[in-house]
Amino acid sequence: MGRVFLSILLLFNMGCSSRTVTNLLSDNRVIQPLKRVALVIGNKNYAYKRLENTINDAKAMKKVLEKLNFEVIDDYDISAKRFTELLEEFQNKLDSNTIAFFYFSGHANTLAPSSIESFLLMFNDKQETLVSIYKLYKSLNQGDARVNIICLDSCRSYDKNPTNTKNKKGVSRGGRVNILKNKELQVKIEKHTLVNPPYNTLTVYATGLNEPAEDVSLIDPKHSPFSRALIKHIDDEEISFVEVLRRVRKEMNQELNGLQRNSEYGDLSEYIYLNPKKANRPSTVSF
Repeated sequence: MGRVFLSILLLFNMGCSSRTVTNLLSDNRVIQPLKRVALVIGNKNYAYKRLENTINDAKAMKKVLEKLNFEVIDDYDISAKRFTELLEEFQNKLDSNTIAFFYFSGHANTLAPSSIESFLLMFNDKQETLVSIYKLYKSLNQGDARVNIICLDSCRSYDKNPTNTKNKKGVSRGGRVNILKNKELQVKIEKHTLVNPPYNTLTVYATGLNEPAEDVSLIDPKHSPFSRALIKHIDDEEISFVEVLRRVRKEMNQELNGLQRNSEYGDLSEYIYLNPKKANRPSTVSF
């Protein structure tokens, strides 16, 4: 009788809040809720090339993640030192019962053709520093979250002499362009030893290998194409995160005529539902 009453009480509580993460399996076993923690960074006011929408994108991403029950740590226009501090704060909140979400919007580069090692650009006054994504991977390994999702709205360029070409709709490409070949800019490179991402980690890029990323969407000029589409679909109900990315890719393909498509590195060993909605669907479902 007590188990029946507990099951009814849990179902009643879930009906009162569509955002409740606790769920029941068909045999009335309770699925424990997963914590949700996010680190959101937007860098805009670079000395080399100021960006238009990165802070808009980051603040909008923070808002939608909070709607999805994430505890969000956020900061804007940060130095490499501040990035280290934020990573430590982020890492300390992670454990094996956590979905970790990292979002960065700003300049980035690779240091070798077709490299998967992105370097994120931080700055302090006129000192600009490229920080390896391996530093993030190391922090996530130490945090030991159940799931890690990384979203980078930035270039993956390596062109020695990037050109300011235009897409088929007449809009300049490469709003977030290569910074390494600018002779007037002294960039410090904070390298990091090779670190594999943790198990159950997906790194999502706004673009493909060696490609620039647009800074201004044709549909909504206050956001980039990638972030606009991600913000639109990330809280879609009853779909896995992989399906979210498919919808983002379709939107970007339509907007930019195929000149920029989001891409992924790594894999998730479970279906991740950021907005499962139904009481009988957990936030993660094993394959």
